[in-house]
Amino acid sequence: MKLRSEHITLAIFWLAFGSLLATSIPHVAWLYQLYEPDNWYTLTTSYGIAIGIDVMTAWLSFICARGKAIDKWVTVTFIIALAALSNYANYLYDMAHSPVTRGDIWSIRILLGLTTTG
Repeated sequence: MKLRSEHITLAIFWLAFGSLLATSIPHVAWLYQLYEPDNWYTLTTSYGIAIGIDVMTAWLSFICARGKAIDKWVTVTFIIALAALSNYANYLYDMAHSPVTRGDIWSIRILLGLTTTG
């Protein structure tokens, strides 16, 4: 019985984690489309990149959770970098689509004020 509840818990966790990652796909694709010219190639590659980032984050997290990572610290660092990129894209998407702060997203100060998003 204990083994079955562990499997159910893991399935729920990975389903929730996958759902969380999946919600960021359109936001990451949107940010990529802002930086590139508007054409069919950009539209298809932006979603490919967004899906790739989320799939890689999920897969590397799964490998680390199972203890199968070859170099755990490199893998964890890469996961953090991918999550930071996704978080950055979600942040800019939210700032651009917020009814309160709708405005110029390229003048938002980041990195302790050292630079802007533009």
